[in-house]
Amino acid sequence: MTESPATPVERLPTSEDEVVEAVRELTARAACDVVGAGTLVGARTESDPAVSTRNLTGVVDHRPSDLVVRVRPGTPWRELDGVLADVGQECPIEGPATTVGGQVASGLTGLRRLGAGHLRNWVLGTRFVSAEGEIVRSGGGTVKNVTGYDVTRLLVGSWGTLGILTEITLTVRPRPAAARWYRVAGRLDAAARRELRTAASVLRDAGDTYVRLEGHPSDCDRDAERGGLLEAPAPEVPSAVRIAVPPPEVEAVVGQLTGRYLVEEGLGIIHADASATEVPTLTRLVRERSGRVLCLEAAGAEPLFAAFEGPRPLDAAVKQALDPVGVLAPWRFQR
Repeated sequence: MTESPATPVERLPTSEDEVVEAVRELTARAACDVVGAGTLVGARTESDPAVSTRNLTGVVDHRPSDLVVRVRPGTPWRELDGVLADVGQECPIEGPATTVGGQVASGLTGLRRLGAGHLRNWVLGTRFVSAEGEIVRSGGGTVKNVTGYDVTRLLVGSWGTLGILTEITLTVRPRPAAARWYRVAGRLDAAARRELRTAASVLRDAGDTYVRLEGHPSDCDRDAERGGLLEAPAPEVPSAVRIAVPPPEVEAVVGQLTGRYLVEEGLGIIHADASATEVPTLTRLVRERSGRVLCLEAAGAEPLFAAFEGPRPLDAAVKQALDPVGVLAPWRFQR
C-alpha cells in the first residue's frame, strides 16, 4: 500500500534493531523527527516522518544492591517507580514527561531538583542509534565508570536531535522514609531556607511558599516546626510555559506575568500560565535576561524554543559532530 504524501510516516519499532532499520529507511529520503509518548508536544508537521520510541518498553535489569537500573525509553515513569518502590528505592527525576525516555531526552527536571540536582546526574549510561543508523553505547553500568567522552550528558535535553535513545541506565537511591508537602503564607527568606535541611523543593507563587521535606520523619518534623510550615497538598503546577532565567532575574519576569505562576526558588525556573498571544512579549523579556522560554501548551501544536533565533555556536558544533547531515529533527531548535 502506497502512503499518501499527506499522511505522516511514523515507525513504531519494538527493538533496537528495528530502530536502526527505521532510521536508515526514513533518513534516506528526508530528515525525520524523534517522538515518544507525545506528552510533550513535538515540533512535527503533518508531513514529517518520525521514529517513535513508545513501544520500546520494560525494565531490562535492576540491581538493587548496586543502586542501578537499566530501562528502555518508552517505559512509563510510573512503571519504573513502582518497580523501585517494591525494594524501597527511587530515582528522583520525575518531571512533565510520562516516560523515562521523555524525561531524559527533554532534560526537564521535576520539582525536586533543589534537593536531588539535575536529572543528568542520575543518568549513568545510554544506548542510542546515531543519525547514521549505528548503535552507540555511552557511559557504563556503575557509578565509577567515568572514562571517555561524556556523550551521555549531551543526550540529556537533546530532544532527539543527536540520537535516538534505546536504553538508559540510571542510578537510584533509598526511598526517603517521609516525603511531605507544606505551605506557609508569604515568602521564606534565604536564611530560613538554609535552615530547612530536609528541603527537596521550595516553590512560591504570588502569595504562598510551598516546601517539600524528605528524610527521616523526626527531621522533617523538626524542619517544619522551625520554619512554621503547615502540612498541605502539593501545589498545582502551571503547565503552559516553562521559563529558565538566572535567579536574580526572576522578579523582573514574574512582575510581568498576568496569569498564575510558580517559581522554583534558587533555580531560576518559572512555571506559568500564558496564552499564545502573550508569548512574543514574554519571549523578548526573557531573551533580554539571557533566559529561555519553552511553550509546552500555550503555543498550540508545537513547543517553542523561543529564546534563541537559532542554535548557539556550541550547540551547532555538537549537532554537526553527531549529526553532520542534519537528519534528526534539525528544525527543533530553529523554529
